[in-house]
Amino acid sequence: MDHRYQYISRVLGNDHIDPDQVMQACASEIFRRQHEVGQTLVLALDQSRLNEGHEILMVSVRMRKRALPLAWRVRQTKGSMGWRAGRDLPLEPSPMVA
Repeated sequence: MDHRYQYISRVLGNDHIDPDQVMQACASEIFRRQHEVGQTLVLALDQSRLNEGHEILMVSVRMRKRALPLAWRVRQTKGSMGWRAGRDLPLEPSPMVA
């Protein structure tokens, strides 16, 4: 296996790394920068089919012409997972978002 894929596999499989905490730091910085220049914060909630039997629900923030993922959940399903799966997405209100 290519060393790059081994590295990614080890990082993604590391129980000591919490993706929600990592992305929270990124989200805070994005929110701060958009607030400083007076931009409106636009969040999107999107559900997509990942592959046969898996769905992903993702919250992203619009920045320029891109959507940057902030939080996501992948579930094994037999169709749509429904919006209830979004309840456990780690989005806490920020003082800049009011």
